[in-house]
Amino acid sequence: GFVNPGAAAPRVNHFALQAEPAASPSPSVALVMATEENKVAMSGVIGGIAGLLLGGVWVGAGLFAVGSYLAKKDDSDVSKALKAVSGGGIEALNFGAYLNDKYSVTGKIGGALDDALSSESNKEAKGYVDSFVKTLENADKEIGFLETFGKIATAGADLASQVVEKAVDI
Repeated sequence: GFVNPGAAAPRVNHFALQAEPAASPSPSVALVMATEENKVAMSGVIGGIAGLLLGGVWVGAGLFAVGSYLAKKDDSDVSKALKAVSGGGIEALNFGAYLNDKYSVTGKIGGALDDALSSESNKEAKGYVDSFVKTLENADKEIGFLETFGKIATAGADLASQVVEKAVDI
């Protein structure tokens, strides 16, 4: 029916709602963090790879230097575009690492190779492969290939940017 202004309001049961606790965020498994410094380095690397594919070693070195130089100029639209592309490249690299971890791609490839080499006729080849893998693992523990490559790329981008900046000043 109709609402009677003089009648008491009907009693309504109240329920307290509580949200489920949020799951704690998992630790970052990013292969490369998307920092400004890494984006500048990646700009140089992308330029270098493009130049290497399009024109060879010298064009690759030139585009590495130019990409690093332009990415360091904070006030230009070209810098912003290069950093955006580099950020996408870093995200793609991290996504590839995530997929590799999720589906154990390299583990499955390694297992298939191990199965292929486990036959009696391939014992000697398996020994070579096992020793090669062990050597790489030991070298990675001592050197840290990924971290070292990142430092080299960052230092190279800084140096290339400085060289181009000096050339522009002259």
